[in-house]
Amino acid sequence: MESGEIGRGEDQKTGTGAAAQGGDAWTLPDAMTGRASPAKAAVGDKPVFAYIASLPQPQRGIAEAVDALAAATLPNLQRSVKWGMAYYGVGDGWCFSSGGFAGHVKLMFINGVALEPVPPVTPVGMGKSTRGVELESVDDLDENQIAAWMTQVTSVPGLGGKKTHIPRADESSVPELEADQTVAPRPEEEIADALRAKPDLEDHSAHRVKTPPASGGK
Repeated sequence: MESGEIGRGEDQKTGTGAAAQGGDAWTLPDAMTGRASPAKAAVGDKPVFAYIASLPQPQRGIAEAVDALAAATLPNLQRSVKWGMAYYGVGDGWCFSSGGFAGHVKLMFINGVALEPVPPVTPVGMGKSTRGVELESVDDLDENQIAAWMTQVTSVPGLGGKKTHIPRADESSVPELEADQTVAPRPEEEIADALRAKPDLEDHSAHRVKTPPASGGK
């Protein structure tokens, strides 16, 4: 099911979401102060499509366009609902989110401060390093720029992914040797290393020490 096929016909009033995954209608929040919607946390395409379908217009149309752009830009795209909105990644953590809010959709990039250029919006309650854009209409979606951000942000581990150390500009990318690694090994150490590296296939059974019988035995 493509994002453009997400169900239509629910409440069209801006700011009021239809029931997603059961429950009553809900009001879109102004900012992220807990959860963006009642949608339950779940991994997979269907939960995200259901969340997007629950949004009113124009937020639904914007979220559909973001979803379609992500699918076209990122091979092996993975979807999830977290904190009541859609999250996206490519296998090593969740890298950006798309959520309906009053009057707009927040498209936010985790670790957005590392993107080039840095997205202009610093959201409330979504992490110090998160940056993104607030889209009031589909026309606000700069597909080229947002696709570039999606590609950049998914090149490093996201939320829940494996952490890797990225060297600073003034830091060598080659690990420095420990103090004892700068000293050449002694000859006997080299011989011992060579012996350990060579498998010992010789039969040593003739050299085994025989255990004397227990006292009192015959």
